[in-house]
Amino acid sequence: MKPVFKRILSAGVMIPLVLWLILAGKPIVFSAAIAALILLALHEFYDLLPAPLALPGKWLGLLLGACLPFAGGNPRFPWPEFFLAGSLLLGLISLLDSRSLEIRARNWTHALFGLIYVALPLSLLVPLRFDPLSGIAGEYRLFFLLVPQWLQDTAAFFIGSRWGRHRMAPAISPKKSWEGAAAGLAAALAGSLLIRWFAFPAADHVTVLVYGLLLGAAGQASDLAESLFKRAVGVKDSSRIIPGHGGVLDRIDGLLFACPVYWLLLRYWPW
Repeated sequence: MKPVFKRILSAGVMIPLVLWLILAGKPIVFSAAIAALILLALHEFYDLLPAPLALPGKWLGLLLGACLPFAGGNPRFPWPEFFLAGSLLLGLISLLDSRSLEIRARNWTHALFGLIYVALPLSLLVPLRFDPLSGIAGEYRLFFLLVPQWLQDTAAFFIGSRWGRHRMAPAISPKKSWEGAAAGLAAALAGSLLIRWFAFPAADHVTVLVYGLLLGAAGQASDLAESLFKRAVGVKDSSRIIPGHGGVLDRIDGLLFACPVYWLLLRYWPW
């Protein structure tokens, strides 16, 4: 089966599931789904490192990452303290490890970086869905984040593969082009306006466009960041778990920068 058909088939399976989780999923079910997503993406990231993370730091990192969505979904849970305690525990395990100093230092820094780079941004999806931010229904907040990202990925892939001539960052991702990036950003802005028209027509056009521009740029930068890790170890995909898309990390890489940007925008520049 051609890659394009695999992408369409996979999207046909994933999109209804995501829509159900956003629209009908209870907080505990949604948090569990995000925890599973973090486990898969974080596991791929740990295995993607030039020197794969060794035990027991890997398993502790995965455990802490899977706990973060449940902490973020409960406003009374002291998740900053939880994250700090977990980080210190990772360091303690590294100090008690019997292997070389290089391995111990690498395990600690890699495990902690994976939590900051993968687990923390994805865990923000829970409060983005259920916290009363900006007076906007949580499902619409997530649609404003996800739909433009999906449209951006699709437009960048098809336009870039067909008409891309000027390479964007050949040392990091040889196939990414400025033409694809421009098409993706235009698609993200169009998606932002579409969700604005459908979900909150009273929102200011300028604010929506700025949101869309920043989230689109964050998504593309995040995509390049993941490509940097893959390029460093000489692999095309983080795994082959999703036909036509590669790994879980490949599919959600744009959210790793976009989620924190979106969270900060909603808190400090509300609609």
